[in-house]
Amino acid sequence: MFKEMDKSQRDEVVRRFMTETGAKQQGGGQHYKDGLCPSCNKKKLWIFGDNPWKIQCDSTSCGYEVSARDRYPDVFENFSKRYAVEMETDSRAIAKAYLREARGFNTALCGDFTQETYLDYITKVSTPTVRFAMPGDGHWERLIENLESFDKKAHFKPKYSYKGLAWQPKDLDVTKIHELWVVEGIFDAIALKHHGIAAISAMSANNFPSETLTQIYQKNPRLRIVIALDSDEKGRQSALKWLDQCDEIGFYTIKVAITNSKDDWNDKHLKDELSDEHLEDYFHHGAVLVAASPMEKAYLMYQKYEKQQFFIEFNSKTYWAKVDVKSMLEAISKNDEEEETAFKSACNIIEIANCITNILYAQKEIDTNELFYFVEVIMGKKRNKDAFSPKQLSSAGEFKARIMNTLSGAIFEGETKHSDQIYKIKTQGIRDIKTIPFMGYTKEIGAYIFKDFAVKNGKVHKLNKEEYFELPGDQNIKTTFDMPEFEPSMEYQNNWSQDFMDVFGHKGLTVLAFWLGSYFAEQLREVYKGFPFLELTGEAGAGKSTILQFMWKLTGRGGDYEGVNPNNDTKVGSFRTMAQVANLPSVMIECEGFSLEDLKSLYNGGSLRNKGAKNNGLNTVTNKFRGSLVLSQNERAITEGSRDNQVALLSRLVYVHFDTSNHTSESRIKARRLEQMPMDELSGFLVEALKNEHAILNKVHAMFETYQARIMQLDGVHTTRIGLTHGLMLALLDALTLLMPIPAHIKKMTEDYICKIAVERDVELKQDHPILEQFWEVYEYLNAEGFAVNHSRNDEYISINLNQFYCLAAEMRQQLDDIKTVKKMLPQTSRYKYLEHNKVVNSKYNDDEYKSKGTKGFGAMRCYVFHKGKKVSQ
Repeated sequence: MFKEMDKSQRDEVVRRFMTETGAKQQGGGQHYKDGLCPSCNKKKLWIFGDNPWKIQCDSTSCGYEVSARDRYPDVFENFSKRYAVEMETDSRAIAKAYLREARGFNTALCGDFTQETYLDYITKVSTPTVRFAMPGDGHWERLIENLESFDKKAHFKPKYSYKGLAWQPKDLDVTKIHELWVVEGIFDAIALKHHGIAAISAMSANNFPSETLTQIYQKNPRLRIVIALDSDEKGRQSALKWLDQCDEIGFYTIKVAITNSKDDWNDKHLKDELSDEHLEDYFHHGAVLVAASPMEKAYLMYQKYEKQQFFIEFNSKTYWAKVDVKSMLEAISKNDEEEETAFKSACNIIEIANCITNILYAQKEIDTNELFYFVEVIMGKKRNKDAFSPKQLSSAGEFKARIMNTLSGAIFEGETKHSDQIYKIKTQGIRDIKTIPFMGYTKEIGAYIFKDFAVKNGKVHKLNKEEYFELPGDQNIKTTFDMPEFEPSMEYQNNWSQDFMDVFGHKGLTVLAFWLGSYFAEQLREVYKGFPFLELTGEAGAGKSTILQFMWKLTGRGGDYEGVNPNNDTKVGSFRTMAQVANLPSVMIECEGFSLEDLKSLYNGGSLRNKGAKNNGLNTVTNKFRGSLVLSQNERAITEGSRDNQVALLSRLVYVHFDTSNHTSESRIKARRLEQMPMDELSGFLVEALKNEHAILNKVHAMFETYQARIMQLDGVHTTRIGLTHGLMLALLDALTLLMPIPAHIKKMTEDYICKIAVERDVELKQDHPILEQFWEVYEYLNAEGFAVNHSRNDEYISINLNQFYCLAAEMRQQLDDIKTVKKMLPQTSRYKYLEHNKVVNSKYNDDEYKSKGTKGFGAMRCYVFHKGKKVSQ
């Protein structure tokens, strides 16, 4: 039905197909085969080389098929560029090309149309349109290009009402036809015209064109009416209502035709499926829809398929029909009964469910390939949707229990043979949908997937009525995870930024820059092989909790959420929490007692944990870390193990400490104002950032090398990873200016601060942790004062009994951190070489010289032992 592609389109389709699927040329370019199918993951996808309109899978168990236009829409939408020359002599050249190429029409059969331009006055984006006049002083126009930039694909004239009216071809003479179809769209009516079928467009299933049909009836009361709306639920419901409304007007013969699929009449035209044989099927589907009883519906289905046993659905209930064919034939031959009468006497119908079930699609998890079916259960006006496992669909008992659990009051009372046939029929041509068990960025398809919306290439997509996202490139996906109280706004309001900067200053902007980078952590790791962690500390009342709650509000998560305390959970539970999001932060609060050893690999997006695959085998599934990590606590991070482990973790951390030094009465007023702002005024920040994904990433990539070099040139910075993490922070600060105005002097102050903490962190890597620095300062003070702190008899060694040391420090009013914490950290010290602990040392303070001073000596003591002259190498 499509015209032959021009060379540029053909070459681009083939190029993309080969790049995306790995397909290879065969037969000198006649075919391109062995591409990876997105549905079954087998190398069975192929296209023709000369006219590659259809992309299809050769696997008999798959049946995946999509048009090149649907998979690569932008290749066919750039009409303005491709028809610029023709526009010089034909003002409708683009509209004609659209009708011809996108709709498969002969423009001579399209009647009167014009080419216009539609402009969005807010975004300043425009597109050519094809416009059709409507009854009265109205019009309808279809947008042709840049569709991702507009909320709707079509528009009526502002303030125009088409209620009760229908679009009609100007050459339609209802006095000269015997049958008239009433369809939804103008393109549906034009498509049918190509096959000799007269049709008018009601423009919507919500608009019964009573005025237009009344006028038509007055001209031709003998006209047969065919109600031919779309096959979705609204179309089916309206078809039943419109039957009665057409009858009220006076039409005597009224029929219904539906495609029984997602295809409308224009789709059927494109697929060349409007032959007499096809039309017979569509009328059959319509007759079944309007059947007045289960028996009437059963008879229609028997006529069509001649099956002896089958299920039927009527008034939201499911029945099983069993036909005694022998009895029916005997009644016809012996009693000379009509077939329908004989059928009714020979057909036994029983109710097997007080509901109906629609298997909407199969959903397969990207990581595990675990398969579920998404099923809708309907009982009268009640309905619910849920996932059914293959096991729950495979036996009557499992099926019954799952239905009862899905919708209260619903029940299935049939046998396994009944549920098997329901499954077989309802899964014909079923679509496979990818699922993810987390929410956020999905690297495999380059899109952000949340429960209620998705963002790809800067465009927001809403769930379709079957609760998954239809993304460009024939990518169908949904998430099975739902974060509590996550409701970001779609509208961005920037009435908080000045108060934010006044309250939190350069430290707050550093946190916000990191938070912004978290939205793109996966993309940034792909380029820079890592994304930093953020460590927040602060004294009581400094604002650490306040800024975290504000960050979450910007992201759309309310309820005063701050983070999770890993000490209240198991290690597996903490890692499971971190696996729930991608390109969003995971915040661990009050985690001083939590081991941070296993977190280093998360910097590179490493594994969180392995779990057994649900396949009765030995395979495992690895949960990857896809987000960013924030550590929020009162004291700084403590690591166990070697000094190398400590350095490895600390070099990954960007450290921000909040205090109260800059708090004023004015800043406290503004802080309260920020705290009281409703989330819907703040949470548009997330979506605005994701819509600007490409601009933000381009800004970061353009500035990163310059900023990395700036960090590495700072006096005292020698660690490459410090240059990467803090250089990335500077680049993200630049990117933040795309979303909010930052005065030059405040941006400069923030840049200086990031440089300052970079230097401090690199210097710190060459020193002990502050807790250990404090420990050794107290030791050296007490030792210099002649107190009994080093029990070693060899001057090259230091032997310290911690209990005695702590008692002495307390007596001398010297501050030390908690003894349990120090015990964990002493093996990491870099000031002296750690040798061992719990070593029995015969104290030198047991000698006669010490006792002669009148002081009680010490005997054998268990000590931590260090060598004075050898520090840990850096």
